[in-house]
Amino acid sequence: MLCPRSNQVIGLDAPPIAAYLHEDHDIAIGTDSLASVPSLDLLGDMAMLAALARAQGCSSDDLHERMLHAATRGGASAVGRSDIGLLERGARAGTAVFAVNAFGTQPGQALVDGGAGRCVLTIIGGRTVHAVERQTRRGDS
Repeated sequence: MLCPRSNQVIGLDAPPIAAYLHEDHDIAIGTDSLASVPSLDLLGDMAMLAALARAQGCSSDDLHERMLHAATRGGASAVGRSDIGLLERGARAGTAVFAVNAFGTQPGQALVDGGAGRCVLTIIGGRTVHAVERQTRRGDS
């Protein structure tokens, strides 16, 4: 389980993520406790890991898809779960909505690079577990 923000805070070296990806290793992204990260936002770790991969020379066209896989299926697999973490038809449903600007880019890229701190709604098992109240602007009703 890779937690790059925690590694940075506690002074560990960055993981060699570009090498892991080049060698087709299964990876998982996680977040640590608030003792070593500024937030429990998994997408913050995902964005940092993608940036590290690029800085280490990864130029893979599927980098964003691999980061999304590491945060979903990879994370579930790392904790021994096969019933969650799937982004496919027929899988156990949960919904998360992110307020990201995907104009001019692929949605996966927008989510990986700009999704941290942008979750506005999460529904698990039909129950809303997180919702950000809509901010109204002048003139909105």
